[in-house]
Amino acid sequence: MDAAQDILARPVPPVRGALRVVRERENEIRRQLDAFDMTVDDERLQHARELVELSVLPLEVTAIAACTVELAHEIGVSTFAEALTPDNQQIIERRARLPLSVLSEHVEALQSAGLDEPETATMPPLTVLLRQAEAVVTVCPISDIEQAAELVDLEAQGHRCRVAYDALRALLRRQKNWDRTHTLGELYAGRQVSLSDCARILRMSPEDTVAEFERRGLWREAKVLADAERQQMLAAIRQDRLVRAGRAEPDRERARRSTVASERIEGIDAREWLRG
Repeated sequence: MDAAQDILARPVPPVRGALRVVRERENEIRRQLDAFDMTVDDERLQHARELVELSVLPLEVTAIAACTVELAHEIGVSTFAEALTPDNQQIIERRARLPLSVLSEHVEALQSAGLDEPETATMPPLTVLLRQAEAVVTVCPISDIEQAAELVDLEAQGHRCRVAYDALRALLRRQKNWDRTHTLGELYAGRQVSLSDCARILRMSPEDTVAEFERRGLWREAKVLADAERQQMLAAIRQDRLVRAGRAEPDRERARRSTVASERIEGIDAREWLRG
């Protein structure tokens, strides 16, 4: 197993050590940014290149680390081994908007950060990662990084910085709304508030609202119908079928529900294919 695979097979990433590297790198980024603003010609190009190359690691590592700890907090586990199942890794990659394989590009820095951190080590509290994410977003000169990347033909690295930066901002927005969403989910699960009201407050579709509640482990228990109520519903279904004489009847709402249900089963969002 090479060094990159070793990092990926162990805690992803070794967070405490990685955060030390991020903080050290941030100080160097500030120095390069000051030099980039104050110099001209070839010297400025050199500082521009170093600014971009130094910025990739702190943004990507912070995004992956924060999303890993966020997910672990949600599912109630405290070690990386428990958090990094194959399914969970896919969730982390979607949230961080990065493949975990990018860590292999930061092998040398992460090795110096403490690769010997045991796989069973408990991860830092979510609050630590949120403070780090907020600090990175606050001080990150993302516009300057993109400008420098364009100047020295490093647009790909500049784009990676932007992607990780946007993932961190999305993480902070999620956490800011967590308490409100979770409270609404608990009220919904207790049948104290309607789904339509929850969707309106959260500015989401009803289907996405239910999916978000379920992701947090909040849902309504199936309602047990009384015999009379069940017979009434079955009679209505039978009458509808007789009226239609078995013919299909276009129904946009039914099509939308079926599409969303298919997306949940197949893992493919097909709503964009619905005709207006």
